[in-house]
Amino acid sequence: MQEQYVLRRMLLKGIVVIVLVLLSFTTITAQEETNLMNITVNGVEIFYETRGEGIPLLILHGFPLDHTVALSAYEPVFAERDGFQRFYPDMPGMGMSPASDMVQNSDDMLRIMTEFMGEVAPDQTFLVAGFSYGGYIAQGMVVQNPDLIDGLMLMAPVVNPDDADRDVPEPMAIVVDPEAVEMVPESVRGTVLGSTAVQTKPVIQRILTELGGAMSRGDAEFLATFRQTENYQLSFDVHEASYDKPTLILTARQDSIVGYAGAFTVARQYPRATYAALDRAGHGLYMEQDALFMLLTHEWLDRVEESMMG
Repeated sequence: MQEQYVLRRMLLKGIVVIVLVLLSFTTITAQEETNLMNITVNGVEIFYETRGEGIPLLILHGFPLDHTVALSAYEPVFAERDGFQRFYPDMPGMGMSPASDMVQNSDDMLRIMTEFMGEVAPDQTFLVAGFSYGGYIAQGMVVQNPDLIDGLMLMAPVVNPDDADRDVPEPMAIVVDPEAVEMVPESVRGTVLGSTAVQTKPVIQRILTELGGAMSRGDAEFLATFRQTENYQLSFDVHEASYDKPTLILTARQDSIVGYAGAFTVARQYPRATYAALDRAGHGLYMEQDALFMLLTHEWLDRVEESMMG
């Protein structure tokens, strides 16, 4: 157990290393964010993109990423269907949204993201999807405001904010392309490959460009303070209440960052949840199992539409 804990801590610390090393791989700049808009929500400036029209859908990125990662994951789904207006915010201190004294912990983050939807989709209920830390905030939303949320999707969600107490598997590579491995800088190779089950050129390239670029745009000082456990964890247990709207919980069998087992506890409390632990995938399951990710997301959206019509 001690060795697993040390490994997890090394992986988490490696995120900071990736931010520094992958700056040289980043080709996305603020000027290229052509669809980026901003809004001030109770004194907190939020940058965001919106796509499509229809049912509001809030899509929350992971930590310490930004909305471009969520957009890259979900927009291919909506290339094949309409009827949903997607909102992709940069959470405060990440991406283009500046850090704010009004956001010191996850309770503040949850409040601001809920208020954000009240501003951009006033007097409307909405769907919420969250990746990793974004999934943690999404769970908080359905605890605090279940009547606001018409459907919930959690992708590789954080369910336990305490790194030392997570039930995670040992890192395992399922598919390895030696040429793809060589693409990863030596200084972060252990971190990147230790959290990735499918080590092919397309997957590794996406990790280097999408995740590396997103990490490079945050407020490093804010992120370091926010990631301390006392700030990172919500003041309440996200497992406190059940949620009876259409839900999808996607986990990865080889996810050595947040694991897959803990999310099953959440699924048991949601009577309309589909829970899947995908083999051949690490924390970036939407890249490693992209076809299954899209198929199951479409099925969740089908159930949401059916539920709202009924």
